[in-house]
Amino acid sequence: MTRGTAIAAICAVVLAGPVAASPASPAAAVHHESADQAAFRSATTFALSQLSRTDQTLPAGRFPTVAVDDSFWRTSGTAGWLAGFYPGSLWEAYQTDGDPAWARRAATRQAPLSGRQDDGSTHDLGFLFQTTFGAGTRLTGSARDGAVLRRAATALSSRWVPSVGAIRSWNGPPGQATVIIDNLMNLELMWAAADTAPSSRAARTWRTRALQHALTSARWHVRPDGSTFHVVRFDEATGRPLWRGTVQGQSDGSTWARGQAWAVHGFATAYRETGDASMLRAARRVASFASAHAPADGVPWWDYSAAGDPHAVRDTTAGAVLASGLLDLARLDPAADKAKVWRRAGLRTLRSLVGPAYL
Repeated sequence: MTRGTAIAAICAVVLAGPVAASPASPAAAVHHESADQAAFRSATTFALSQLSRTDQTLPAGRFPTVAVDDSFWRTSGTAGWLAGFYPGSLWEAYQTDGDPAWARRAATRQAPLSGRQDDGSTHDLGFLFQTTFGAGTRLTGSARDGAVLRRAATALSSRWVPSVGAIRSWNGPPGQATVIIDNLMNLELMWAAADTAPSSRAARTWRTRALQHALTSARWHVRPDGSTFHVVRFDEATGRPLWRGTVQGQSDGSTWARGQAWAVHGFATAYRETGDASMLRAARRVASFASAHAPADGVPWWDYSAAGDPHAVRDTTAGAVLASGLLDLARLDPAADKAKVWRRAGLRTLRSLVGPAYL
């Protein structure tokens, strides 16, 4: 997963913020840069190189999904939930490097996704569109990208279940509304779309529903100790929870690492967008659990209940998302002592991801 780890970690490298010189210009590095700065600069340079290499060989209209062993990327079309990550990484490269060529590559690669902007059959529209057209809107002010973003937000909002106070994630079972912790990551699409038309009725609806979904998730997905359930199924008529468990974790009572990382990142984003104190409390709870139960290098096992299992694998994707969320929370938390804890934990994970054991 070397290629995947490098590209997934580029966002966390950018968010770390202590790079002294242009990451794409190693010769410009100053002599007094710290070991962290040197490591982050080197990792960013490597990630940009890998992105460029991929872009030169990836067929038009194809999107990377996974690289197995030493093979090149396996790819897909626009179906599924992964297609936004590659053009999104190109936008991150543009933000990091500043070369307009990255923005042109990103715009070209994201273009086929516009065919899904009205796809109300899935909750994954944030993964698909906030990473792509949302980034284009934010970084270039593109009105065309903003229009796509609003239509995608409308499609996502169409999955709203009033009795539950949340956006439906997966379809079914009949009579039930299934909400997964991952869906916290899609809410940013609605806030970003609202920012492009701030006084519209749609914007008010998107903001209200995004916050209410996060509040519902904080109530039912987060356990008292700050760990999380992956899945909650609600009675669609009454809005009451019927079952809490997992589809991708080790067991219903365990904590799936990527889901926990989604929660840290998602609640931090919700606090940033709303200033709601309950979102800060939720972000602190899930971040505390993740930090306290991580291994020494900060890169979590695929499930926190797998700790100590000699055959358990580490999840670098969960680590990259977690580092990004912790570093976001470090900038947002008004309590200086807590912010210091989140920054220390985020940098611990990031140092490992860009170090020789993983990169």
